[in-house]
Amino acid sequence: GQVVLIACESMRALGEAGSSLVFLAGSSSGEQRVVKVARDASGLQDLKREIVLSRYIQTTSAGQACVAPVLDWNLEQAPYFLELPYFPDGNLDQWAGAHGGLHAMSRQDRLAVFVALCEAVARLHESGVIHRNLKPENIHPRYLDGGQLQVMLADLAAGDASASTQAAE
Repeated sequence: GQVVLIACESMRALGEAGSSLVFLAGSSSGEQRVVKVARDASGLQDLKREIVLSRYIQTTSAGQACVAPVLDWNLEQAPYFLELPYFPDGNLDQWAGAHGGLHAMSRQDRLAVFVALCEAVARLHESGVIHRNLKPENIHPRYLDGGQLQVMLADLAAGDASASTQAAE
């Protein structure tokens, strides 16, 4: 269900990510998606990097469960964009705010967030990718159906593949 980029009521600006503008939009299948639109040539390069790293990560078992996959893209004509999943619980700041803030959470819950983040970064590194832009806006905690906390990492536009020996195995 590719997102059609037209001015419509269902499209809402979320902010900026480097050389891209970020929107929340509805797909043709009715799902909400995050759409990153390149503002310039640098933004287009960032989109391409994110697509390549996402596709690579999806081929490795290590990184799949911790990185928001690129679902679709348009690199053929302007506006150049890519589509990502939407996380309704928001990023780390938004998620923590909905739980009263990190300071209001129990020590055990704060440690669970920290451990889930460390596990996500470790899986990403096992796949041979370095994120290079970890910040609350790119960290998306969520509870799985079984109640386990998971952290999804987003925005690989600044990321890079490392020369890790683990990635070559």
